[in-house]
Amino acid sequence: MAQTLYCDVWDIDTDATFNSLGLDSILGVEFVAFLNNAYGLDEKAGVLYDHPSLAALAAHITSRTAPQPAGAVPAGSVSAADLDALLAAVRDNRLTVEQALALLPQHT
Repeated sequence: MAQTLYCDVWDIDTDATFNSLGLDSILGVEFVAFLNNAYGLDEKAGVLYDHPSLAALAAHITSRTAPQPAGAVPAGSVSAADLDALLAAVRDNRLTVEQALALLPQHT
């Protein structure tokens, strides 16, 4: 993100929205292309609207790239790797508890 915005990494608030950081649609496409290349994903630029901060996007990418044992996670549940990633993000102050809870599937 810092490279895309031409700023120092320490100048970026991971909880700030992409819009407030100055990421416009053109830079957003560039940033998503970088993420796709770095993590082997095929995300569209709209992922920035679905996950509007670095903290939220990081949790999403972690959930997409974390190794999953075959058949170990029932649909609608959270894998141990995803839960560990969310807990680490909360511990490292990249996500609030409320943000982490919002990323968990809702049980009915």
